Amino acid sequence: MAKINLVWIGAINSSPTWPLGEAYQCGSSPQAVQPLLSEHLKTGQADAWLFWDPTLGPAPTQELLQPLLAGPADVWHAGLQLGLGGQPDWIDFVSPTWMLNRDPDPDIQASSWRLSLRACLIRTEVLRQLGGPDPHYQSLEAAGLELGLRYIRRCAFVQYVPGLITPPH
Repeated sequence: MAKINLVWIGAINSSPTWPLGEAYQCGSSPQAVQPLLSEHLKTGQADAWLFWDPTLGPAPTQELLQPLLAGPADVWHAGLQLGLGGQPDWIDFVSPTWMLNRDPDPDIQASSWRLSLRACLIRTEVLRQLGGPDPHYQSLEAAGLELGLRYIRRCAFVQYVPGLITPPH
């Protein structure tokens, strides 16, 4: 069974219970996430890191995460479900014919660089080799988009997974 560390994004009232690895809390900004990763990536033994915003509901279960890690991808996220489809809109003017400008159907698992750190699973080795979110960005959304673009440009397999979060009823 793969060891997965959990990073709770944002303020919560209590420390999370996480049976798959270590659990950490940090603020909802790239400036809060990056130092946490820098401190724990060097010595940690986790196979992957799950970044999760507790306002989305309970974190995904082992039954969902373990099969993802057994597959060939490097990063799994719910960015399209979290409103990142078509973002940033200015990219249509900069590179309108780029093959990855078009978003996949949000109901199917597919390649998408429009990553959200509010619901994202990343292999530890990818974080070590390609880095985490850039702390120079002001918002977690912008840092996630840059991270997804950086990863896909450096040949990481980035997958959108619609079942990572449960949509509101």
